Amino acid sequence: MLSRPRLREKYALQASDLETLLRLLLLRSELVVPTLTLERCRDPTDDKFLEAAVVAKASHVVTGDADLLDLGSHEEIQIVSPADFVALID
Repeated sequence: MLSRPRLREKYALQASDLETLLRLLLLRSELVVPTLTLERCRDPTDDKFLEAAVVAKASHVVTGDADLLDLGSHEEIQIVSPADFVALID
């Protein structure tokens, strides 16, 4: 997604920046395989993100997706925009 020309231009991202970010994500990420099925989102293709968050015991889902953001939360998981998440951790 960050390799899209519009985003690369907006954030002045170079190929090396994207590579660094991907390496950091690989280093700091944990692979989660959902073991449950949810039907919570008005867009069913978004349910997979909630499924992964539940299995991972995540505290937040950070997204720009309106269908997820409209939920506000699922169980104890808060669904927030990137800007709101930055404000929370700042």
